[in-house]
Amino acid sequence: MADPSVLPAYERVKAFVKSQLSLGVWRPGDGVPSEAALQQQFGVSRMTVNRALRELVVEGLVTRTQGSGTVVAQLHRISSTLAFRDIHDEVAERGHTHSTELIALEAVQANPALAQVFKLASSATLFHSVMVHCEDGLPIQWEDRHVNPAAAPDYLSADFASITPTGYLLQHAPLTEAQLHHRGGPAQPPRGARPGDQAQYPLPGDGPLHREWPPCGKPGALDLSRPALQLARSVSAMSWQLVRLQDQPARPWRNGGGTTRELLAWPHSADWSCRFSVAEVTQNGPFSRFEGVQRWFAVLSGAGVRLTLANQSVNLNCNSAPFHFDGALPVDCDLLGGPTQDFNLMVREPAGLAEMRRVSGLFKRTLEASKLVAIFAMDKGAEVFFDEQIDTLPGGCLAWQLAPPGVVVSVNAANALWLEVPL
Repeated sequence: MADPSVLPAYERVKAFVKSQLSLGVWRPGDGVPSEAALQQQFGVSRMTVNRALRELVVEGLVTRTQGSGTVVAQLHRISSTLAFRDIHDEVAERGHTHSTELIALEAVQANPALAQVFKLASSATLFHSVMVHCEDGLPIQWEDRHVNPAAAPDYLSADFASITPTGYLLQHAPLTEAQLHHRGGPAQPPRGARPGDQAQYPLPGDGPLHREWPPCGKPGALDLSRPALQLARSVSAMSWQLVRLQDQPARPWRNGGGTTRELLAWPHSADWSCRFSVAEVTQNGPFSRFEGVQRWFAVLSGAGVRLTLANQSVNLNCNSAPFHFDGALPVDCDLLGGPTQDFNLMVREPAGLAEMRRVSGLFKRTLEASKLVAIFAMDKGAEVFFDEQIDTLPGGCLAWQLAPPGVVVSVNAANALWLEVPL
């Protein structure tokens, strides 16, 4: 575990709250100390405490109500943030019989990659289990799992003929967050294999991970009963969130000059630090002013616009680089040849190293700090590469993620926007 003394101030507050939840000191429905109390306890600003609590709300661990303070979220709320079900329950709901074939159950030394993921010393001990899940005797899922002994010290003694590892861990280990990596592939032995040869089965999907979001545009809606998915080893995987433009309501402007579709307001619509939206501009007129906000603007379609602000006038079209300006300035927008569709990024100050740039071809970025990163794919879509995983992003969609420092993300697209905002 990271040394709390070297964590950013807001992360120290978050780590304290999470430790109280994991240890069971605070139960669902219990009140969390007030912002003022946490401010005094940690010797930090109220803004720092507010950020920590807002992020805990986003993670589903606490809830905040005006006038009532912050309380620990109910268990059903915490569980709802995990698109994850016990396969035994899924099989039983279909009226079939679930069984497992245990391949391995052992203590192993963590390799450097696993040690980093679990935040343990190199060569620390991990518990390791490998099994095949079956439905009415038919193999449907291969599971390869590593477990931190501190979270489940009796894991190797569990009877996995009567309970799945998922069921066991949900009963015995505090769960505050999870990551899921999957590969698709046939969950049956290769041709010519004999019964009892399961340990020799090749892992499904030995090549790069590939995921395509379903047509409904909701990431993570995985059909775990479809033969068959592999739960891969617990490596660090980003879980992209997907927002489709066409699914967002168009809100008319007060001056009647256009509409806006909000894609993302983080962490909350009513109290955002950054906001991503797409506007349809149909008439000439002024933009709304936003004090204390930095803005980035890019034309997506149409002939373009002329923005006039202060002593500056700039023409922008679909090939122009995104234009950055102070949201507090009065800005007049003149259409150059009919309605346009435009992308807007707004970031409350201090904006730090926020960025929006066009991507045409292959773009690669290594993050030097924790950031909210996003990719908006236009009509031809985009491919996002991360940690040997390929995510296919449909056109007209925004994919976003809170990413830690050191992450390397590559985007390959004919026409897309790359956006990043410091956390």
